[in-house]
Amino acid sequence: MTTEDRIASPEAQIDKLDALQADLRKQPAETQIEQWQGRIEDIEVQMHLGAMEANDQLAALTDQVRRKWADARRQFEESIATHGRSQITQ
Repeated sequence: MTTEDRIASPEAQIDKLDALQADLRKQPAETQIEQWQGRIEDIEVQMHLGAMEANDQLAALTDQVRRKWADARRQFEESIATHGRSQITQ
């Protein structure tokens, strides 16, 4: 084995170790990025569920308001009809 071979072998090992070290540094960052992506996706799901619940509540309130409006209109029309009849009979 020549001197150059003896030098090249450790240099190759150093290069491999450097590459391995770079990979090891990258792994925690990738894991953290994946965790944040999961958190963001969870927030999006919660947001959509909240929007669905709000829409359901709003629809129920809208129906309630429409029923009350229809009842008030019916009472008003009955009042006019009754008031109109009482004036005719007087």
